Amino acid sequence: MNSLEELILKRIKTNGPITFSSFMSSVLYDENFGYYSGKTNNHPLGIYGDYYTSPLVHPAFASLLAINIYHLWKAINEPGEFIIVEIGAGNGYLYREIISFYKKNIPSFLNVVTYYPVDVFSDKSKDIYDIKEVPKGITGCIISNELIDAFPVNRFIFKDKKIKEIYVDYDYKNNTFIDKINHVSEPEIASRVSPFTKNFDDGYKGEVNLGIGYWADIISSIINSGFVITIDYGYERDELYSTKNNRGSLRSYFQHSLSSNHYSNIGRQDITSHVDFTTVNHSLAVNGFEKLFYITQKKFLEYLGLEFFIRGLNQSYKNNEISNNSFNKQIYAINLLVDKNGLGNFHVSIHSKNISKDQKNIVKNQHIAYDKSMIYLEQDSDLIYPDLRNSAISFGSENKETQTWKDIFEIK
Repeated sequence: MNSLEELILKRIKTNGPITFSSFMSSVLYDENFGYYSGKTNNHPLGIYGDYYTSPLVHPAFASLLAINIYHLWKAINEPGEFIIVEIGAGNGYLYREIISFYKKNIPSFLNVVTYYPVDVFSDKSKDIYDIKEVPKGITGCIISNELIDAFPVNRFIFKDKKIKEIYVDYDYKNNTFIDKINHVSEPEIASRVSPFTKNFDDGYKGEVNLGIGYWADIISSIINSGFVITIDYGYERDELYSTKNNRGSLRSYFQHSLSSNHYSNIGRQDITSHVDFTTVNHSLAVNGFEKLFYITQKKFLEYLGLEFFIRGLNQSYKNNEISNNSFNKQIYAINLLVDKNGLGNFHVSIHSKNISKDQKNIVKNQHIAYDKSMIYLEQDSDLIYPDLRNSAISFGSENKETQTWKDIFEIK
C-alpha cells in the first residue's frame, strides 16, 4: 500500500465510505502524491505518459486556435488590452505554441495580449500560474482543452427504481478498495439524472460532475467581457444518460492502456469522465454568458482553415522543402485531429459575455481569411511532436489488444 492509499484508507476508517468525487480528487490532485502533482508521475502526457491531447499531436491545433482568438479580439473592436487565460495548462505546450505563432505571424498582437497559463500545480519556472494570480474583471478569452473531463465526479447507480450513489469503501479481507452503494450525498445528483430514469434498466451506472458550476463561477469572476472556449469530449445530457451509456463514461488510463479498475495504480493512473455539456452551458448561462457555438473539433478546425495546412504541406513536399517521412508524419497527425472516430468528435463550445449583438453576429458570421504569409508548421523548435503513425493514437488494452480512440471513448 502506497502513501496515498494509506491517506485515503485513514479517511475511510475515520468517517466511513467516501464519495467517488472525494476519492478522485485525492488520487488526481493530492499535492504530494496525486497523479497531476508530477511527483509520482513525471510524464502524464505524450509518448512516455498515459494519453495524448490535441496540442501534442500537431502544431496545427495551436495555430488554428491562435487564429480564432485573434479574430475574436478583432470582432470586439480590438481592445487595447486583451488577456488570454488558459486553465489546465499542464506543461505549457499549448501556451508556448500559441505565443510562438503570434511572434512569427502577428507580433503586433502581442503588444495588447497578456497570456496566463494556469494549472492547479503552478510552476513559475515554466511560467505556469496559480488561478489566484489571474486578474479579475478582464477583457479577453478563457480557454481550456480537456480540462473538465478531469474534474472529480460522483458516481450513481439506478437500483430498485431509485437513484443511489456509489461510494468508495475498503475490503479489509482482500486488501482492496471497493464500491459501496448508499443514498445520494447531494440532492443535485438525483435531480440531474431523474428525467432520464424512465429508460434505465436496473443497474444503470453513470456520473455527475458537480464541479462544473464552481468552474463557471470562477470564470465569471475573472472575465468581464469576452469569450470562453471549452474543448473536451462529452455529450449533451440526454445523450450522456442515454441507454447506450449504461455503464457510465468513467475511464482510467495507465501508460496508454485503458483500465476498468479505478482502484489500481492509485496516484499513477489518470481517471476521466465524459463532460456534460448541458451543465456547461447552463452554468455559464446563469453567470451571464451566451452560447455562440457548439460544434465538433473536426468542424471547428476545418472552419478555421485546416485545409490550408494540408495545402501548405503538399506544396512544401512538392518543392522538396520537407522529406517524404516528415510529410507523411504530419499528414497523419493532422488527420488525427479531425478523425470523426477520435479527436475530431470532441466538442468545442464558445460562449460570450458582455459583447454587443453586432459583435456576436460578427463572430458567428465572420470568414477566417487565409494568409499565405503565415507560418503554420512547427512553431517552437523546443517542442517535439512524436511520430504517431505506428501506435500513435492507438492504445494497448488490458488484454494487450490494440484499441483506437473510437474504442476508448465509445463513440457510436
